Amino acid sequence: MATRLPRNKYHLNDMSHEVFSEQQVTEIIRRAVAIQEQGSQQGKDYTPGITREELERIAKEVGVSVDALRQAIEESKSPTKRKLFAPMEEFERVIDGELDPNDFDVVASLLRGNTTSRAPITQVGRSIGGQTWVAPTLTHVDVTSRSGRTRVKVKPTIFGPFMLGAYPGIMGAILTGALLGEKGFVAAAIASATAFVISGITAFLVLQKKSAHSAENFAEKLRDRIAEHLESSSQVNTQQTISEPEQIHQRIGDHPSS
Repeated sequence: MATRLPRNKYHLNDMSHEVFSEQQVTEIIRRAVAIQEQGSQQGKDYTPGITREELERIAKEVGVSVDALRQAIEESKSPTKRKLFAPMEEFERVIDGELDPNDFDVVASLLRGNTTSRAPITQVGRSIGGQTWVAPTLTHVDVTSRSGRTRVKVKPTIFGPFMLGAYPGIMGAILTGALLGEKGFVAAAIASATAFVISGITAFLVLQKKSAHSAENFAEKLRDRIAEHLESSSQVNTQQTISEPEQIHQRIGDHPSS
C-alpha cells in the first residue's frame, strides 16, 4: 500500500501565508507608493511622507527593534555613499506643513538663483517646478504642496556629465585619431583615441557622481528653506491670533462703562 504523504500546512493558493523577502518588500512598497501617488494625481486622497511615530509602529509590526531603527535613521542622514556606475537618482524630502501656493516665491527664488539659463519655472495648482543649474548639471525640481505636507523632488540630468566629460573625450578621440591616421601613424592614432575615450568615460562617471551629491544637497537646501518659511509663518499667525483678543479687550476697555 502506497504511503500517503502528509498534507502541506499551507496551500499554494492561500495568499495570506505568502512570505516575501526583504528585497521584495522594498520593491513592493516602492511600487505601491508610486501607484498611490498616481492615484493622488487623479483626485484621490494621499498624504506624502511618514512620520517617525508611524515608522516606529511599522518597524515594530515587522519585528525590527527600536535601536536598529534609530541607527538606520541616523545613518540615512549621513552623506550617501555612491558607486561610480550608479544610475541618476531622484531625491525626495517631505516637510510637515503645507506651503501655500501664494508663497511659492520661496521656491522660485531659489531656483532662479541657481540657474544660468532661461528655463521656465512653471506653477500648476499646488505644484511648482522646472530646471535649474545645480553644478555640474541641469537638474529637475518639483515641489508639491497638499494634504498638510510639502514634498520636494530633485533629479539631476546627464547633460553636464555628458557635455563636460564624455563629449570632449569623444571629440578628442575622433579628431586626434583622424589627424594621426592621415599621417600614417596608425598605432599612435589608436592609442590616442583610446586614451581620450577612457578619460571621457572617467570624467563622465566622476561628474555623474558629483551631480548626484549636488542634487541631494540641493534637496536638503530646499527642504530647510521651506521649513524655515513655514515656521516663521506659523509664528506670525500665532502672534496675530494672540493679539486679536488683546485688541478686542483694549477696545472694550476704552469705552466708558454705562
